[in-house]
Amino acid sequence: MTEKKIAISEIFGPTIAGEGLKAGQRTHFIRVGHCDGGGQKWCDWCDTMFSVDPIYKDDWKLMTPAEIVSQVNHRNALGRAIWVNISGGNPLLYDNELMAELVSLLHRAGYAVAVETQGTIYRPWIKHLDLVTVSPKAPSAGSTFTPEMWTELLKFTDDLDENENLCVKIAIDGDSAADLDFAVEVRNRTRISTLYLSLVTWPSKPFDLSLMAERYGKLIEAALKRPALVHATILPQLHAVAWGQERGR
Repeated sequence: MTEKKIAISEIFGPTIAGEGLKAGQRTHFIRVGHCDGGGQKWCDWCDTMFSVDPIYKDDWKLMTPAEIVSQVNHRNALGRAIWVNISGGNPLLYDNELMAELVSLLHRAGYAVAVETQGTIYRPWIKHLDLVTVSPKAPSAGSTFTPEMWTELLKFTDDLDENENLCVKIAIDGDSAADLDFAVEVRNRTRISTLYLSLVTWPSKPFDLSLMAERYGKLIEAALKRPALVHATILPQLHAVAWGQERGR
């Protein structure tokens, strides 16, 4: 086993997956530190800056894959969940050997393993996963999806089996027509049908469940006017519905 370590922002669960293909299902989360952005490149609506910005790195814990699995097992004894979701930050910043060992150990412990990434970096270790959620960032994130990012995104959709272990999820500001246009472009370029649109919860604004419901309704109405999104699943962030902006949920 490797003694190399991964920067871990938090390990929590069991809880429910709030977004994507496994929304509503019992899940453990491993949240890694570091993201391939910086300065003004951080997403404007990011709700996990504590796992993204290196200013928080003193709060992160360096752990080997074996140590991470041990902690997940401890939490699983408190409440059983089959799925483990590796998120961040961006887990695909970490090298292939290190992350492949983590996935292998989780599988040997009896878990199904998922990862969520923004799709800006492709790594071969994700082929060992049970589910890959690629979440390219729409214009409301405050950054441009560059030609280089499109090249990386298409590696995911070209190399992974959509029907078995790949879905694309896009965080959408319900008031942004540009975000929906981006979702249409992703659909048209990738030809993927397993597309999830997830209503953004702005962490910089006071949480208001009634306002979320209103914005969710507007998003549905706007998406229904775009034929390319006919097969898209449109949901709010279920963890936000249940717990607002509380961390570790």
